[in-house]
Parts: sequence; C-alpha cells; structure tokens
Amino acid sequence: MLKFLIDAGILIIPIILGAVFLLAVLIDRIRTFRAAAAIDNEALKREVAEAVVASDYDAAFDACRRHGGPVGALLMVGVDKLRRLEALGRPIAEIEHLVSKTLDEYGTHALEPLERRMFVFPLLASIGPLLGMLGTVVGMIESFGALSSAGADSAGVAAGISVAFINTAGGLLLAVPAMVVYNLLFKKVEHYIRELQSAANALVDSITLRASSGPGAASAAVA
Repeated sequence: MLKFLIDAGILIIPIILGAVFLLAVLIDRIRTFRAAAAIDNEALKREVAEAVVASDYDAAFDACRRHGGPVGALLMVGVDKLRRLEALGRPIAEIEHLVSKTLDEYGTHALEPLERRMFVFPLLASIGPLLGMLGTVVGMIESFGALSSAGADSAGVAAGISVAFINTAGGLLLAVPAMVVYNLLFKKVEHYIRELQSAANALVDSITLRASSGPGAASAAVA
C-alpha cells in the first residue's frame, strides 16, 4: 500500500489529507448524534407540557436544562416567550400565534449543533474525483512524455499509467464514503427536524389546553 502511495506522486497528498479530515469530522458528528440520541425527548415534552399547564415555568426551564439537546433548546425559547407574553397580559390567541412563530424561527438555530460541519461531506465528495482526475491527467502526460522520448521507455509509460490509475482510485475512495456518510447523517437531521416540529406542536397544544381546561388540565396534558 505504501508503495502505491509513493508511486502515485505528490497529487495523492491532498487526497490523503481529505480522507483524514473526513474521518475526523465523521468521528465528531458521530459523537454529537450519539449525545442527541441519548436524550429522552418524549419525557422532556411531557415534563414541559405538564409544567406549562400548571404555569410552573421554573420547572419547565429546569426540564429543558436537564435534558438538553436541540429539543430542549427549542422548548426553552418557547417557554421563555410564553412567560414574557403572559407577563404583558397578551390574549391567549396572540400568545399561541407568537409562541408558534418564535418556535418556527428558532428551529434552524436549534439544529445548528447537528448540522455543524456537515458541508464537509459533499465538499469532499465533489473535490475527490476532481483531484483524482487531475492525477490521472498528470499520469497520462508522463506516459505520453515517455512515449515521445527516444526509445519509447516502457517503464516510464507504465509508471505514468500507474500514477493515473492510483490517483483515480484515490479520488473515488474519498468521494464515495463522503457521499454515503452525508446521506446517512442527513437522514438523522431530518429525524430531528420532525422531533422539533413535534415538540413545538406539543408546547402550543399545552398552552391551548391550559386556556380551555383551567387548573385541572395538568393530568390531561400529560396523558
């Protein structure tokens, strides 16, 4: 393997660096998604809904801090908006609308920890084949140079062709995993988008339930 890398020439270096960078970002993303997956978002939504119905905003904030994650960050913003609007004496219909709008606007920010550095994967998937193609062109130039020289050096031709194919293979070995990983992680992001939408709907529903059912609604909101 080392001999192949040496024979590939200097253009294999950016491909190797790209592969190392890909691995580093992948490890970072796996750790982030594992931490997010360990959070019980259903329990968080239940605790926040129960606290909101009971007008216990301190308990709602505490639940968001304890659980954390994108859903916790989103619900904390929504509960804070709810508390401030109630302090201003706004009508319930306006509160529901403004809280819902705040949750929609903050949703992209809540996803930032998950989407961070995700651009690296499609970037490397695009650059990998181009670097491989560049190495291929250089290798073919070397081959034709050897053919045009006196005596048609067969060893020189073979070396040029070797450079071409090794760089082509290296570029594809960088691009294919990068694209596969990106699509797999993007599916995970889509899952958390649905989680955020569900949490936002649950918070707005708890506001509506409290307004329509009065103090006895706490147990109904959790059910």
